[in-house]
Parts: sequence; C-alpha cells; structure tokens
Amino acid sequence: MNYPSRTAIVNSVKYPALIRDTFLSGGFVTKTSGGKPKFWSGGFSIVFQIDTGGELWAFKVWHTELKDNKFRYTTVSEVLEKCALPYFTEFEYVENGVLVDGVLMDTHRMPWVDGAPLKDYINSNITNPVKLANLASKFQLMVAEFHKHNIAHGDLQHGNIIVQDDGEISVIDYDSFFVEGLQGLPDLIKGQGGYQHPSRYYNLTINEKLDYFSELVIYTSLIVYSEHPELWSYDTDWLLFSKEDLETPELCTLFMSLKKSDNPKIAILMSTMHEFLRCEDITQLLPLEDIINSKINAKFPPLDDITDKF
Repeated sequence: MNYPSRTAIVNSVKYPALIRDTFLSGGFVTKTSGGKPKFWSGGFSIVFQIDTGGELWAFKVWHTELKDNKFRYTTVSEVLEKCALPYFTEFEYVENGVLVDGVLMDTHRMPWVDGAPLKDYINSNITNPVKLANLASKFQLMVAEFHKHNIAHGDLQHGNIIVQDDGEISVIDYDSFFVEGLQGLPDLIKGQGGYQHPSRYYNLTINEKLDYFSELVIYTSLIVYSEHPELWSYDTDWLLFSKEDLETPELCTLFMSLKKSDNPKIAILMSTMHEFLRCEDITQLLPLEDIINSKINAKFPPLDDITDKF
C-alpha cells in the first residue's frame, strides 16, 4: 500500500467532511495564526488537534507504514486497560478514519493531554532545584511501574513526556510501544538521538528493555540540571548529550567532567552511563531502579533508612 504524503494528509484534514471518524463529527482542526492546520509531524505519522466544541482530541494519521499497526495498537490498548496506570491516556484505533486522495486511511484518536512537554517544564523551572529533583523521583517511579508490567515506551524523549503543573507525568505517542504479546515484532522506531544507546539503531525486535538507556539519560539530566542550572540549553533536540556525544563520550568534555562531579550521585549515574555505552546490545542494560538501589541507595541510604537503625 502506498501511503499519502504529509501535504496530502494536511490538505484532507482541514476539511471536516473528509474526517470519517464519526466520534469527531462536527469537529474542526486547530489552525495556526496564518489559518493553516496546526500539526506535529514525526517519522511515521502526523498529529492534529481537533476541537469538537469544548473538547480537544489528538488525531493521528500515518504517512509511513508501521508494520502490523492495527495489531500493535489493539494489543497495547488491551494491556494498558488492564494495568490502569495513570501515565497513559485511553485511545481508539479507527479504521478508515480519514479520506486522503480518495483512499481511506486508518487513524488514531485520544484526548488531548494538557501540560508542558518535558523541556518546556524544565525551562520554566530551571531555577527551582526542588521541582526538578521531585520530577526526577516521579519519573523514576513511573518507569519502575512500566517495568513491573513489562512495558516499554520505545521513544522516551522530551516531546513524548508531558508534565502537569503539579509535576505529574503523562506519556504520549504509542507507535513505538512494547507490551506482552508484541514479542518478535520489528523495532522500526529507533527513538530520538541524544536519548538512545548507539546499539539501539541495530536492534532488531522490540522488547521490554527498549527504555533502559533513555530512562538513565532523562533521570541523570534532571539531577544534573537541579544541581547545575547554568548548563541548561533549551534550543537543542536533546536533553543533556547529543547523539554524537553518546557515540564518543570520551571526546565530550561535559560528559567526562560530570563523570568526575563532586556530587556523588551525579558521578555514579555518569559512570553507569559510561559503562552502558560500552555494551554492544541494549539487552545487556539494567533498569533505572536497579541502578538507584544497587549503586546509589546502597552507598547513600535515604535519611529515613538511617534513622530506623538507631
């Protein structure tokens, strides 16, 4: 099947009559100040915001084939419904949801998730170390819940992590998900550079360990910025290190400097990241909670744990 171009999809969605998802009947795509449809484009799909009269919805259309797409989304939906974790939003995979160039295309609909993308939240709170440290803790708790249920997002990065004003976290964009039942499916969406282990680009099938490296990158970045706000840079496509930094960390001055940090937690996290980067396969990596429990809490117990011993 030939998939439509991004331009063709945008040109169709601006006409309500061509949106065949009946749930969105009467809705209109949100437009830019110039009157054109507002959209967010990724490697496989485009997402629009649809207003149905007081309710906002994320409406996704694929411009590139994602193998076994319907099966993936059906399986993910079943697992997330059973888990009932607060980090996910219910969604519907809709067959024939939009007409593009005379061809009916499948679509995806979910409520629009309010909040700030991760980098925007950090940018607004870069001088508030307590908020950043709290966010790091909440992030660690979230991914630990993922691991309990053998869930991997597959593309954890700033654009897919939404933070509410109270610091609660939601994740969006489920194209790259792994859940039980999807074993053996190809790893098509490799994630964003600056978040992924270099060997991810050679990984063949999706599995529960897809997020282990990006979790470490995001958690470490939040801890670093809570300690060193002067390092913050908003206008990048990464959080702390670029794709090239992670490919050759020995050549990255910032990487090697943080590895020698006076803050023992940062030093341990950076040394662990360096160890991970020497691994040749993502299946050799450990989940974030294992690193924190074995390498950080074991050496620097929380105050409550110390008090209990006396």
